[in-house]
Amino acid sequence: MGVSQDLSQLVKFFEFEKVFPDKVAQSLYERLVGLENYKLRLLIELEMLLYPEQVEAWSIKHHGCVLLLCEQLRSRVPLVLLSGDVGTGKTVLAETIGDALARRIGDKTRVHLLKINTQIRGTGQVGEMSDLIAQAFAHAEARAKSSRNEPILLLLDEADALAARRDSEQMHHEDKAGLNTVLQQLDNLRLTRLPIAVIFITNRPNALDPAIRRRAALDLFFERPTDEIRAEIIRSIVPELELTLEQVTKLVYLTGTQESKNENIPFTASDLTDRLLAGALRDAYSQKRKLQAEDLLTQARKLLPTPRMGLT
Repeated sequence: MGVSQDLSQLVKFFEFEKVFPDKVAQSLYERLVGLENYKLRLLIELEMLLYPEQVEAWSIKHHGCVLLLCEQLRSRVPLVLLSGDVGTGKTVLAETIGDALARRIGDKTRVHLLKINTQIRGTGQVGEMSDLIAQAFAHAEARAKSSRNEPILLLLDEADALAARRDSEQMHHEDKAGLNTVLQQLDNLRLTRLPIAVIFITNRPNALDPAIRRRAALDLFFERPTDEIRAEIIRSIVPELELTLEQVTKLVYLTGTQESKNENIPFTASDLTDRLLAGALRDAYSQKRKLQAEDLLTQARKLLPTPRMGLT
């Protein structure tokens, strides 16, 4: 396959490809405050799925042999589900975890990320979706075979668009055929044992077909940040303001369930970073003055949290 043809296939099936380690991804990953538990669980799971020899080495070191359980774990479908409310960091974590994985393994390790294009659903023609899905997985498998066993993370955002429940009244025959193809391709990965892990992201976990959820090696559900984590996010992003305890407490209150305007819905992490803090900076910049704690409080008083959506 020539370079131009390879690039056209990349555009057809994938939104983009990233290769880790990558300094930009590292910075984004490190700025995901309050997700330490999610980070660790995802990182360890991907290491176990993509580097089974590491697990075997651990087993030999501590047990003197490769445990039968280690071999059984290798038979799992290499699928991870990241689900939960909007704005909770799922997508950014999925798009940057490859950097943390590459750095953790070390020894000049490279990890590839291929993000599946949502247009893979096709135009509705009979058999089109199934064919596109099969081709995308085949392309990823070919890349894995040609990349000297460098792991590939295959990422699909809004996974419920391809893997919705088969008992849904709105599901058409083509959608059911597409889902069956997804399941078949996932099962094939378990058999081929290529260094590929699939990450599905959804804001509607209950819309996923149960067969998808049963296959997941890890199913992480992301909640909106608690009062403590919102305080940590705010402090970590504007440390130069040296916010007082009183100011932080007020900001946490204004962005939490206690504030009546929020109607019992707390702010998401992206509400804080992309709207509240960004809005405060925009005001200070436009007025050609220093950023102040009051700018943050002003934004917190007038902004509303992103509505809950898609959990059912």
